[in-house]
Amino acid sequence: MKQNTHDDIMTKDPVSHIILTRYCNFVNIQASTNDVALDFMELPGIPRDGKQVVEGVRVYMTHDHARFMADAILSALQEKSNENSNEKPRGITQKPLSKNEGL
Repeated sequence: MKQNTHDDIMTKDPVSHIILTRYCNFVNIQASTNDVALDFMELPGIPRDGKQVVEGVRVYMTHDHARFMADAILSALQEKSNENSNEKPRGITQKPLSKNEGL
């Protein structure tokens, strides 16, 4: 009888399992000699015990992974910007200016 090995059980393509989803409108980035810490936060926070408390999630990564993430974010934003510039605005019409209106 053949015993299952680790390679038999694992799939070739990993499957995502997102364990936490948070909205973020601010990030504080700190870099040390060993790694990068990203504090993703939602401002302005919530009042608690007389103080404004800003909740967040801290993510650590290597410098190489931080560079990879920065490149991936920039690429995604540029791609989206290019898509948006190719689209015609919806619901907005602009009538051409007559010779006297632009003066």
